[in-house]
This record gives sequence, C-alpha cells and structure tokens, in this order.
Amino acid sequence: MRRAVILLGILLVGFGSHAQKVKYKDLYVLLRARNYEDASGFLVSFLGEEPDHPNANYQMGLMLEYKLQELDLLKQTEAIIQRADSAVLYFNKSHSLIDDKEVKKHDDDYYELFKRRNLRSGKFEVILSDVQLDIEKRVESLNNLKKEVNGVKGRFDKATEFYHSCQQNYSDLKERYTDELTLALGATDNTLIILQNITTSYDSAIFNLKAYVSARKAFEAENYVDIVFVSNQIEDFSDTPKKEPDFYSRKIGLYNFATWSINQQSQVKSKAEFLSNLMKFDESLDKMSEDIVKDSVDLSSQIFGMITSPVLKELKLVDYDSWLMSFFQYKIGQLNLKSAWMGWYTAVADTLDVGAKLEYVKKIRSQYEGVVKLEKGLGEPDEALLTKRYHTFTDARLGGIEGVKNYITKQKGIVVEEENALNSLDSLLLERDKWAQWKQDSISVTPGKIDAYNYTIYSDSLTNPREVAIGGIHQGDSRQFFFGKVPSSRILDTLYFADVPKLLNSDQAESLHVEPLKLTNGQYLLTYTLAEDSGKKNAVLLLAGVEQGIAWVKEEKELESSAKVEEVDGKISIVQDGKDPIIYNLDGTKM
Repeated sequence: MRRAVILLGILLVGFGSHAQKVKYKDLYVLLRARNYEDASGFLVSFLGEEPDHPNANYQMGLMLEYKLQELDLLKQTEAIIQRADSAVLYFNKSHSLIDDKEVKKHDDDYYELFKRRNLRSGKFEVILSDVQLDIEKRVESLNNLKKEVNGVKGRFDKATEFYHSCQQNYSDLKERYTDELTLALGATDNTLIILQNITTSYDSAIFNLKAYVSARKAFEAENYVDIVFVSNQIEDFSDTPKKEPDFYSRKIGLYNFATWSINQQSQVKSKAEFLSNLMKFDESLDKMSEDIVKDSVDLSSQIFGMITSPVLKELKLVDYDSWLMSFFQYKIGQLNLKSAWMGWYTAVADTLDVGAKLEYVKKIRSQYEGVVKLEKGLGEPDEALLTKRYHTFTDARLGGIEGVKNYITKQKGIVVEEENALNSLDSLLLERDKWAQWKQDSISVTPGKIDAYNYTIYSDSLTNPREVAIGGIHQGDSRQFFFGKVPSSRILDTLYFADVPKLLNSDQAESLHVEPLKLTNGQYLLTYTLAEDSGKKNAVLLLAGVEQGIAWVKEEKELESSAKVEEVDGKISIVQDGKDPIIYNLDGTKM
C-alpha cells in the first residue's frame, strides 16, 4: 500500500495543473469512455483527497493496466513491472472496498457493465461476485505478466549476444576456408569445436528469443501482433548471414546457423570416407578397362551403371565443377569408346553387311565425339585448389599434381590416335558402300561407274534411304540388262536380267543415253536410246520393278530425235513431232 501512496504522490506532482475539486460522477464519464488523457489528472487528484473510494481505486487499476501499452517492452522493462505492481495494489484495494452496499448503491452508474439478470430473482442487477471475479482475473493476469516480463531485457540481450557469437564464428570460418567443400576436406579438430559452438549458440539464441516473445505476448495481450521468426537457410557459405538482423522487428529474419553447422560437421566427419570411395571408384574403372581387353567383351551396360554410381552422384552434389568430375566423366567416356571398339571386333568386323558396319561405326563415332568433348573438359585444372582439396586422391591415384599434368598430356595424344583409326575405318567403309555385291561381281550403286563387266546407268533411292534400285548393262560374254534392289547390306540376293536387243549394237555402253521414268505404280521405265548417223535414234524400253523384276523389253526403231517417253493415263506414250504417239499398255501390249 505504501508503494501506491508513493506512486500517487508522484502522479499528483505530474498532474498538479489538474489538482482541483471534481465530482466523481463527472470524472466517471471520462473514465467510462477511457479518456485517460483528460481523466488521469483528475483521478489522481480525487484519490489524493479520497484514497478509500472503492470505484476510484478500481478505475486507477484499470487506467494503470491500460497505460502499460504506452511503455516499450525492451527499453522500459522496469517501468512496466513498477506500473503493473501499482495496478495490482489498486485492484487489491478496490477488491477489499467494494461490497454489496457499494454495488447496489451504484449499480446504474459505476458498475452498470456488470449488470445481468439474476437467475434467482429474475431482476437485472449487479452481483458482487462478478465484480470481484473481474478484479481477481485482472490481478492474476498482471502477476503473470510480471513473471513473463521480469528479466525479458536480459533474455533479449542474451539472444542477440548468442546470435552475434554465431556470426563471429561463421565469419572466422569463412575467412579461413573460402567454400564449404574446402572446409569439409581441410577441417581440423578445432574446426569441429567451432562448429559445435555455433550450434549451441544458435539454439541458445532461439531459446531466449522465444522467452522474449512469450513475455511480449503476455504484456501486449489483445493488442499483441505476432512476432515471426523467419528461418533462412545458409547457402554456399555466403556473406549474407553476417548481416545484422532487425531484432526489434515483428518479422525477425535469422539465418539458421545450427542447421548449417550440423551439416558441416557431418561433411567433415564423412570426409575420409568420401575420399576413400572416390579412390575405390577410380580403381573399379581401371579394372573394367582391363576386363574389356582381357575378356574381349562389350561392357556397355555395366559402364552405364558407373555413370549412375552413388559415388559419382555424391561428387556431383558436393563438388560438381571439380576437376575430378571431368576426370571421371572422361574415363567413363573412354570405357564406352573402348567397349564400342570391342563390340566391333567381336560382333561386326567379320560380317559382309556394309550397312550394319556403317551403322555400328556411327555408334563408335558417337562415343568418340563424347570423348573429345570430355577430354577438353580436363583442360588446365586449378592446381592450388586441386592440391588443397584432393591431394589425398591425386597423390594415391595419379602421382601428385605433376602426375595430373602428365595424364592430361597423354590423353590428348590418345584422342588423336583414336580419331585417325576411326577416320581410316570410316573411309574404307564409305568406299565399300558405293558397291553392291552380286556373287563374285561388284556393281556400282552410283550411275556412271563401271567395272570390268557391269555398268550402272540408273539408280534411285527407295523409301528406305539405304536401299537403292539400280539398272544397267552387264557386258560379259553376252550383253544383258540388269535390274534389282540393292539392300542396306549391299549384298544382292536377287538380280534380274534380260538380253540386250541387237538394236543397241554399240560396244560402248557409255554411248547409250538412258531416260528413266518412275511410274505412278512404283515401276520403272528405262528407255535406252542410241543415236544413228541419220539423225534418227533407236530405242529399247525396259519396264521393271524392284519386287517384280524385268517385266518386258520392247524395241522402237527410227524414232525422231524429238521423241519423248511419258506416262499418260496409266499408259506409256512415245511422243514425236509430226507423228502420232506410240502407246504401250503396262502389260507390254502395243496399242
């Protein structure tokens, strides 16, 4: 009570200008409207004269409770506790002063807010227990607030102190190690201690911040606006976490140093296993290379498994741009190329099917082109970084940084040798692809090419671009037309022949002129003409199809030099200037 009297004295001094006689019923109008700006001075003055007025003490408690909101929780913590104590004193005093007589006397004015229907009497009236319960709840709430608020500034300061400790340790690690991978691979026992301290400090910072928020929520009550912690993850060892958060904000952005620290501790502890797995992986690649040669097998499927190896996935995740990633990708590319070559020697090289060989060479070239790109990826590694991060690997597997340089130089020479071998094979097969095999003879699939016996005069690519329809003249003991379909393999299973009429009496096939006509039904009409000295020309018409063979051969003599062969309405028409057309049905009958 003594404290309330002291406070009242202070308030009286502060509001001396209002110290004049007032009627409480007039003052209550202001208090009822919570117009404390105008009412506070009068209320202090009134209580100075009538300290035991029941409702005035209650209203003083309400005003002090309300005015707690004016104080800054962090900057005026002690003042909040003092004001809450005073409010409790006034509420407790009012609790002892307000009785049945008081509430009945003023049930229509000072306590009208408590008026309700009495279930026993059915009348609207103020019940003393309702007023007392309200006071008791307010006292309880204020006492709880004091418990929460007491020491809140200390918790807030501790929270910021612990968070700043995280930032300082983080900054020290950032300065010592430029990136997280270097930290993981180059960490010492002291580094682990620092990381553990970061985790502990961050947890302590969060604990104290939550205590601060709890106190603020209790203090601000219905006026409380949520305080949110935004937890940001630390990425790529950036400088951003070193920035000062706004701890006074309702939205406090923090960097989760604990999660980051725990992750780094895990990375450090797995460092030795990680490097060991890399070396085992490299050993397995070398073993596979030996097996391809030793067992003469194509290991393409197993090599694909190496591409998706957990070890490689981990390396991609940890250090995607590292030289080791390029190194392993290149070695896998070389394995694919070596396996493809082994497939050539074991399954393709001995076949006569040129198409199959060319198709397989495409596979080899695809693998080779991949190797070329990967070899360029070996480039010139950052020697300092490679030594700092992966000296354990390079020393054991390549003979140190000098061994790395020698390896890169050697691979450049190997890639050149592989290109020469592939180009040589490619050229050989492309030349072989120009000729079809018919028994012991070679027949060019290109018009105008001739060997000792066969002269290809016409060729046409079919639906499958690797298949070609060819027609020409075989010049053996007896001259014959030939026609057939050259498959992708360039090995002719069937070739159709027909005698060349004596009408074409030239011994030189090159002097013949051929006019090819592909009919709408898919058949071919080859018109062979030979000019006479008279200006006329003789012609032989050959109708053939790739599936049906040679259907018929017809002779036409003494044609005009202007003669042209056309397809008209599904028939073959020879058109000449000044003469009626000569017409053949497709069955060879002449109209």
